[in-house]
Amino acid sequence: LVESYQKSNQIAINKANVTSDPIENVHKYEVSWFTQFFLILGRAFRDIGRNPIDLQMKVFESAVYAALAMIIFANIPDDFTGIQARYGILFWYSGVPGFVGVQNSMATFNMERPVFIRERLAKQYRTSAYFWAKSTSEIPMMILMPILIILPSYYVVGLQPSFGKVAILLAITILAFFAGTGYGLLISTLFAKIEIAQAMVPVLIVPMFLLAGFFVKHDQIPVYLWPIE
Repeated sequence: LVESYQKSNQIAINKANVTSDPIENVHKYEVSWFTQFFLILGRAFRDIGRNPIDLQMKVFESAVYAALAMIIFANIPDDFTGIQARYGILFWYSGVPGFVGVQNSMATFNMERPVFIRERLAKQYRTSAYFWAKSTSEIPMMILMPILIILPSYYVVGLQPSFGKVAILLAITILAFFAGTGYGLLISTLFAKIEIAQAMVPVLIVPMFLLAGFFVKHDQIPVYLWPIE
């Protein structure tokens, strides 16, 4: 049967009927952008609720970072000898949230890539609606984790006990977490395999720590490296 099929002209007929041109889905979106956004946002929150272990692990992770800060930097002296320790705790507060944000968000898109491609080709939603909905669903945790890291350890470390100073540090830390989360999403979209994305994290993140301003002064950094500070 196979030999008869190979000798016949059916193969040429089948190849002639196969088109190599991309086929575009001509269907329009059934609902508005805001409806797409809220539907995806609701699905994202339901997915988070179905996985309470992930939430518990993130809270535990924040508690560990706060405990390490309290153990290592407890009761920093107010004299000249405490300057280096203050640099260290400030680097810890600014660097850890960014790194944690990268790690927590890096696998988000990789795990949902096949579903996103299938639903996007079916024109169930726009890419912008998916992006903003997924990003919005991460906001509660992006705010909670820096708070759990900063508040328990701030007063134990011995920094200035002013509400304004605490609020400024919290705002900077939350923004660093936001930036790290966005950077993790960027890495997850650039590399289809999670293994490659994880391998690229040190290559892309460590230079940013080096150029953060704690090790090298801003004036000593070349101008062409300023965008990645």
